[in-house]
Amino acid sequence: MSFFDINRQLDSQHVIENGISIMDYPTSTFDLAGILQKTLVGRYKLREDFPLDKIHECLAREEISLHLTDSGHWHDPLQTLGAPMIGEYYKFVNWLSLHLGFDFVFEHNPLVRYHIPAKLDDRYRLPDGELFTHHSDTLLGDYFQQINMWLPFCDVKNTAALSVCSKHVSLCTLRTFAQEQGYSYNEYKDSRVDFFDYVKQRPQLMADLRMDAMPTNLRYGQCLMFDPRVLHGTAENTENLTRVSMDFRIIPVDDYESILKELDRQGGRPNNYEGEGLIKGEFYNALTAREVFSR
Repeated sequence: MSFFDINRQLDSQHVIENGISIMDYPTSTFDLAGILQKTLVGRYKLREDFPLDKIHECLAREEISLHLTDSGHWHDPLQTLGAPMIGEYYKFVNWLSLHLGFDFVFEHNPLVRYHIPAKLDDRYRLPDGELFTHHSDTLLGDYFQQINMWLPFCDVKNTAALSVCSKHVSLCTLRTFAQEQGYSYNEYKDSRVDFFDYVKQRPQLMADLRMDAMPTNLRYGQCLMFDPRVLHGTAENTENLTRVSMDFRIIPVDDYESILKELDRQGGRPNNYEGEGLIKGEFYNALTAREVFSR
C-alpha cells in the first residue's frame, strides 16, 4: 500500500493520540497577548489600554468593514506585525519543541485572526439558516502528520470559541466520505467544498455532527493541539467579545523528512497551500523550532 494511499492516511496513528489536547503555557514567559495589544495600538491607532477582546468596540464600524474578509472576520499575517511579535512567536515555538520533546517544522507566517460578534457570510450556510464551517485541514491538502495549534489571546467560550468534533466521529465521517466519493489521495486533498456539499445533502449526518461538536472554552495561557483530521470550525460569534487568536501548523521533523523522502521516491511534488509549497523556506519556516532560537 502506497504511503499516500488515502485509507492508510486516514487510519494512521497520530502523535496526539486522543485527537485533541489542551496545554498550558506560562504567559509570564510568553506574553503574546500583551505584545500583540501594544502592536495593535499603533497599527489601528487605538488607545493604549484597549482590551483585545473588545477591539470591535474600539474601532469605528466603517474601519472594521474595510478589514473584514469574505468569511466575516479579518486577520493580520504574523510577518506584518513587527519584530517583537515575530520574535515572541519564535521563542514560543522553540519552548514548545522542548516541552513536547521533539523538534518540528512550523508555519512561517501564521494568521492572527479577529472574529468579531457578527453574522458570517453565506458560503457555508445550510438551508435552515445555520452555519456549518466544520472541516478537516487534510481536505485542503495539509499533511496527515501535521499538528494543528490554536492559541486564543483572550479568554474564549461558547460561540466565541473554536468548535471541534471528537476524533472518533471525525475519522468515521472522513472515511465514509472518502469511500463513498471513491476518492484517491490526490482527489481527497482538494475536497473541502465537496465535503460541505456532501454533509449538506445528509440531514442525519449533519445532526450527528452538530450533536458531537463542542466549543473549546479556553483561557489565555492555554493552547489547543489537535490531529488535523479532527473536524473543526467557527460558529457565528454571539458573545459580546472578539475572539482574537492565532493558529499555526507544525510537523515533527522525522515525519516531515519521511514525507519528502516518499515524495522524492515517487517523483511527486509537495502539497501546497495558497500557492506556497508545504516545505521549509515556503509555507514552513526555513529553520526548525530548535534552530530558530539557537542563532
